[in-house]
Amino acid sequence: MTPIKTTTLFILFLLLAGCSEDNNYDGTGLIGQVASISSSTTTVDPIVSLQSFVFTANAEALVENIQTMQKRVESIDTSLSEREILKLQVDFEAIATAWKSVEASYIVGDFESSLIDTPRYIDYFHEGKALDVAADIDKVLNQTGDIQVALNKNSSKGINALEYLAFGYYEPLSTLKIKMKTNNLRRIEVIKAVLKNLKTQATLIFTFYKNDTKIKSDVQKTSSAIVNVLADSAYKLREWRIGEAAGFVFKYKDSPNPSRLEYYYSRLSLEMIKAVIETHEEVMGEQSYGNFGSFASSNGAKAIVTKIRNQINLIQATLDTFSTPLEGKITTTSVDPKVTEIYEMIRVLQSLYYDSLIQSLNLTAEIIEADGD
Repeated sequence: MTPIKTTTLFILFLLLAGCSEDNNYDGTGLIGQVASISSSTTTVDPIVSLQSFVFTANAEALVENIQTMQKRVESIDTSLSEREILKLQVDFEAIATAWKSVEASYIVGDFESSLIDTPRYIDYFHEGKALDVAADIDKVLNQTGDIQVALNKNSSKGINALEYLAFGYYEPLSTLKIKMKTNNLRRIEVIKAVLKNLKTQATLIFTFYKNDTKIKSDVQKTSSAIVNVLADSAYKLREWRIGEAAGFVFKYKDSPNPSRLEYYYSRLSLEMIKAVIETHEEVMGEQSYGNFGSFASSNGAKAIVTKIRNQINLIQATLDTFSTPLEGKITTTSVDPKVTEIYEMIRVLQSLYYDSLIQSLNLTAEIIEADGD
């Protein structure tokens, strides 16, 4: 955890000290008001705590990481060095990691209809048909007109576009240096335009989480939103971000291709999978703050929560055994057994959410999208 995020969490924790509500059973299988938990210094409602320590903190980290990259590109001139490009790539990884954390637990759309589609303005992966983001960006780079006009597709202003702009086709820094200096640093100017859009969208999410009171006021709705987003996140992690590339899903059965991985250009797919699972741990794991795991445990789902926590720990431990990027473990002719292992582990995690936790808390399961086409 970064020093900035740690400081933010501590401040939020102090601000929330003493916030709790009475527990009144409402006959739904959930406690009508948010259940209270105790710590050594204060009592904080788990749902309120989760909103602060996870939802708000991750959204704030996303905004801050975007701002960091913005400051860096503003200082770039024609003397651009390979070291500066490498720093841009490090900045991108920080942004992508923070975004995966926000995306994996995104429940804003359940409470604010105007922000339902905000994730699509940030991340276009698997959201459209036959769109080549890199090719679209290349067209913009080869033009000389107004960049904002040229970036006329949402997909060209999102994180997928930023990945290509920062890494190219996973090219050497020397090659990227030449490309970034071409056409009066137009690639850098396009990066600035993409970051501006990302900051706008990320700020909307952060502002909502920071100021919202709906999440804590409707525990039944919030509980349903959280469990369903976790189940959906596990499904997409398994099918979209692993299964399709590995040739495990029906559409690409026995036809693996690493280029289908989400962060193929940067070779960061494994790191982003880790970020998603870490967010599941933040929401469900045993933490120093109250979260949905502690809330569900106190509302009759302790056995299921224990299984979920064990499964998350197992997935994390297995991911940590990968010594090379995921892009190197999938070829057009073979798939590393560890990829299959992770795929099956995440299938179990999804089932624990969708088949067990939802039932234990008497919640309504949402239909998970079948193939995303």
